[in-house]
Amino acid sequence: MVIVEKGPPELRLALEPLPGHVGGPQVCEACRRHLSGSALGFFRHPVGSRETHLRYLVLCQDTEACASRAEPERLREILLRGILT
Repeated sequence: MVIVEKGPPELRLALEPLPGHVGGPQVCEACRRHLSGSALGFFRHPVGSRETHLRYLVLCQDTEACASRAEPERLREILLRGILT
C-alpha cells in the first residue's frame, strides 16, 4: 500500500506487508472497520529518515478497497506520522 499526497512537495509513504494474518478481530487503522483477523494484515514502514525505526500498523488485506473507504484526513495522518516523526 502506498499513501500519496499530491504536492508540492509530493509526500509518499510505502507500507510493507508482513507475512501472516492478525490472530483475531481487530480494527483497521486506516478505514477503522472492525474485521476478522483473516481480513487484516500487519504492515510496516520506516519512521522519518531512520531505516531502523519502524512503525507497525494493522490494515485491511484489500488495501485498495480500504483506501477508498478511509477518510482522507486519516490517510494523511498516517502519512505525516511516517514522514515527520
